[in-house]
Amino acid sequence: MTNRGTLLFVALALIWGIPYLLIRVAVAQLAPASLVFLRTALGALILLPLVLMRGRFRELLPRWRPILLYTLVEIGIPWGLLSDAERKVTSSLAGLLVASVPLVSAVLGRLLGNRDRLGAIQFGGLALGLGGVIVLLGFDFSGGQVTNFGVHYLAQIHRSLGVDAPHAVVALGGKFGNYDNREVPDTMEVLWHYPGDTLVTFSQFNATGAPPAARPCEIEFRG
Repeated sequence: MTNRGTLLFVALALIWGIPYLLIRVAVAQLAPASLVFLRTALGALILLPLVLMRGRFRELLPRWRPILLYTLVEIGIPWGLLSDAERKVTSSLAGLLVASVPLVSAVLGRLLGNRDRLGAIQFGGLALGLGGVIVLLGFDFSGGQVTNFGVHYLAQIHRSLGVDAPHAVVALGGKFGNYDNREVPDTMEVLWHYPGDTLVTFSQFNATGAPPAARPCEIEFRG
């Protein structure tokens, strides 16, 4: 691959992948329908002048029905569903699911009788592309401050109590301080129940602000 080809490939990867993160940010403030309208309107503002400059607009008018159908099937409905889904799933998962479409299409094509030859190189290329999306977007295993500071607190507590694990855990939290694309609560209360009716609590309020008298972090034993 030439240097120009490499540069274009990297640019395509960035242009294709970044929207999933931006959609995740945007749906926190916009309805999916509004987001789809703004995305398509922006595209129209860029492409329509090019069509007019080339004098091709009149050629499109007799074909407005198939264009409208294509717009609904290929853009309107999928983009609306994708935007709505990113209110419930992570942007990385959405990107991975979309990136799996070529693989699924290749398998379905074979099952439905498509005899186009797909050898090891073709499937390898599809798998490489999917793997690249996984590397770029990754999987979300973050647990916020509970798995950051909390695990160190629990190590001390387990050592003091002489136990390995709690009987039960209950957690309640949400995003009350920063309405961005983070996927873990910025405020959380966690309660662990240990043998002997021992209860351990963990509070995370790094976004909403701690009370003035509270220390940044501490372990306190009572009873």
